[in-house]
Amino acid sequence: MEERRYNLRFLLAALFGAALMAGCSLIDDDDSSCSEEQPRDAIGFSVAMPGTTRTASNTLTISGTGTNEQSLKDTGFGVFASHTGSHPYVSSTTTSNLMWNQQVEWKGTAASWTYSPVVYWPNTDDGVSGYVTFFAYAPYSNGSSDEFSASIVDFSLSGEIGDPWLTYQLGGTADADGANGWKARQVDLLYDFKKDQVKPTSTSAKTTFSFRHALACVGDQITLTCSESLQSRLKALCAGSATDVTLTIDRLLLDYELTSKARLVLNGSIQPNWKPLQSGEPMIHRRLELNPDQVVATATSASSCTLTDYSVSDQGIFYIPLDVGASSQKVTVTVYYTVSTGRTGFVTTVVSLTSVASAGNGSDLRLTLSIPDL
Repeated sequence: MEERRYNLRFLLAALFGAALMAGCSLIDDDDSSCSEEQPRDAIGFSVAMPGTTRTASNTLTISGTGTNEQSLKDTGFGVFASHTGSHPYVSSTTTSNLMWNQQVEWKGTAASWTYSPVVYWPNTDDGVSGYVTFFAYAPYSNGSSDEFSASIVDFSLSGEIGDPWLTYQLGGTADADGANGWKARQVDLLYDFKKDQVKPTSTSAKTTFSFRHALACVGDQITLTCSESLQSRLKALCAGSATDVTLTIDRLLLDYELTSKARLVLNGSIQPNWKPLQSGEPMIHRRLELNPDQVVATATSASSCTLTDYSVSDQGIFYIPLDVGASSQKVTVTVYYTVSTGRTGFVTTVVSLTSVASAGNGSDLRLTLSIPDL
């Protein structure tokens, strides 16, 4: 009887040791406590993001080169992954069953994108490599407490059926200035969608994301010039004056009315898949005040008027390229001016952003000033 108990204990110990050896194959390569050879089918990532001509504050690029750009290597990105087995994406119902908002970070010492715990390429029941569809976005956010969570505020749940999504809202306060102003707090948003990926034949091959911009950008450069009719009026005033007549731009106010928030479904290909959210205030104001105090036109005779356009850069604002309901996105521009004859006043115009709301594009504002009653 005692011998049987001893043999049973020995058998359990042997089985437990075998289990440890089998489990060793699931330990990350960085764990030196296991001498067994590690599997070589871990999912790896790389990034090939095209450059951008946008220079709005906090624009994301790979390296962050420039005066206002942020580095994707500093912010990292998030990944959702759906394993659809033997069937491709088009024939499947997706869930985030392989990865859910997995943070991927740049490891400078290894010059590679890393994450933990490592996930391996799955196989189907018959041992064939199954299909995996990846959904990615940047910058990475945990949705609750990091620096980007004021804009990237929510995600689909890990067990939720359908393509993963995130909720994005415009961050910062209504005014541009200050540490909490929209300029300092606005967050660029990138995305990519890779469907029907299978385990590569090369152990060094990685899934490469080519991120696209999900937001539109407007007003990075603002230029103000004078209309021909305004020049003619200034020349007429000069004809009856003993001195030159100048027009000075004192102040420039831009009041943006923008879609406050929307849902980005991470299955966009060429264009981002934005969906409206019908809760709270659909529109939000973002304001910018500039004080040029610049002479933009000088009439020296009845036939001569010299223009010096006012131009300023690095003023771009990100916005969601989606109108919600009957509310159209626009910017109301108010120009305060002084004429050397003693006249002061202001004029206002409204510029629609609907026609220029294209994700990934930066649209400058070129304003032509007219003063009908001058």
